[in-house]
Amino acid sequence: MDKDNNRSGNIAAFVCLAAGIFLAIGVRLLFHACIHDDGTQGSCHWAQQMTGAMGILIAVMSFLMILFRERQAKAAVSACVLCAGILTALIPGSIIRLCMMPDMSCNAMMKPWTIAISIVISLAGLAGIFLNMKKKA
Repeated sequence: MDKDNNRSGNIAAFVCLAAGIFLAIGVRLLFHACIHDDGTQGSCHWAQQMTGAMGILIAVMSFLMILFRERQAKAAVSACVLCAGILTALIPGSIIRLCMMPDMSCNAMMKPWTIAISIVISLAGLAGIFLNMKKKA
């Protein structure tokens, strides 16, 4: 097994960890779903819950990327993070529908922020794959 101190691969893991934590917390506090006046929960609420759960999952996988020593294990977890990032981007609007009005909070805030953070996570996961698969010099 190729064990070494792969700092460039760890940078991708730290980016994924920070983005996953930001996604999990941000979807609750900063760019949350719609709050209905009558106290009911729309489908956008469930998109928020699923996005937060995916943020936690991504953070846990990123932490594992930091803990693992073998490059192949780091690359495998990076591939999982890449897939989770793509799925997270599809949650608001594609997997779980949102409100029909474009000026609602879920469409105006939650969806674009989720997609942007998911793109960062996916790109960092992709970078983690390539950085951990390249041969040691």
